[in-house]
Amino acid sequence: IFNPKGDLVRTGNNVEDYKVLSAKMMTEDGDADGSESSNNTNDLPRRRFKVRYTTVTGNGFSVERKGIVDAYSCGGMIYML
Repeated sequence: IFNPKGDLVRTGNNVEDYKVLSAKMMTEDGDADGSESSNNTNDLPRRRFKVRYTTVTGNGFSVERKGIVDAYSCGGMIYML
């Protein structure tokens, strides 16, 4: 994510500093309305990362940003959203 050739930097955001605040394995616990899990075998477990990073704006100010990244593994590939 924070690689100099990664998507965040390619969009024009210069990252000065970054830190992963937490990482936790998650599974589908149910639908959005709070009902029981469907026991669907297609549900993929994911790892959720909470991150904090500092970018430099065009006028030289440092801005701290926070975000959540969900990482899924499927077929030998990892997808991060």
